[in-house]
Amino acid sequence: MKVRSIDRTEADLFACISDPAASGDWLRRLWESGESSPEWCFVAEIDGIPVGRVCYISFSSTRSEAHILGLHLPWDGDYESIGRVLLLESLRGIAGQGARSIEYDLSADAPFADQKRHVCTIVGMPLAQTKLRFVFDDAAAPAGESSGPLLWRSLEQVGPEKFIEAIERVSGDTLDQLSVMMIARDGMTRFAREFFSILRDLDDRPSWWELAYDGDGALVGLIIPQRFTDDDGAINYIGVVPEMRGRGYIGHILGRGIWRLRTAGVVRIVADTDSRNLPMAAGFRRAGFAPQGVRMIHHALLEEILAEWR
Repeated sequence: MKVRSIDRTEADLFACISDPAASGDWLRRLWESGESSPEWCFVAEIDGIPVGRVCYISFSSTRSEAHILGLHLPWDGDYESIGRVLLLESLRGIAGQGARSIEYDLSADAPFADQKRHVCTIVGMPLAQTKLRFVFDDAAAPAGESSGPLLWRSLEQVGPEKFIEAIERVSGDTLDQLSVMMIARDGMTRFAREFFSILRDLDDRPSWWELAYDGDGALVGLIIPQRFTDDDGAINYIGVVPEMRGRGYIGHILGRGIWRLRTAGVVRIVADTDSRNLPMAAGFRRAGFAPQGVRMIHHALLEEILAEWR
């Protein structure tokens, strides 16, 4: 079996591996946006016939954080051995291009979810986190609150260093298991700086990024809403510093994020939280978000995977 990256003329061929009638337009859009490239799209072939494919994307300008997209294997056949070779060879390829970590965010009820998770596990990408997804999509619902009892300062006003410091503080005693793992691995300062950089690459709207303060000027938390399309957006990041938790502030901060997105015309707002973060899940429900399924996050460092299979 041969594993290779594709060239720019093979977008339709790549798409048709899963569906003979599929178009590669979605792949070309990823290349145009810079989130992926032909060198990050791989096919597995036996005697020249494609038997599997995988695409990697990155939201980081440095492409250090890679994510799996478009994984397709012969799910009713020898998907395990083909998938193992395809993933290992392609991960070696993107590691040589600067990727440092790999993640697969997969809906628990996606087609062939169990098989996809099994392939990830056997190559050394364990389940790192289970997330609950919530969606706010009621166009008639209130637009949240613009201020509430808190004072707001945007990233434009406070600057990157103050915001990175706030990410460090809200990450203290976090219930987000993937963040816990990264902090243990990299240290809090590196985690906060890298996370800040990734978030800015996702959606750089510094006037929307805000820190919340109480009337005495003490930091309460932060909110980062994100817009995907005219109608769709997300609560990309939200947090309260440990010493301010349990005082009802999360509702005001979440309301600020909803208000920001709704006044910009966004109707459908997505928000995820770790399945262990019951206070945040309760906060989403109180704000009018409805549960929309479970997501399974597999994550690993590439150097650890490749060292295991050297």
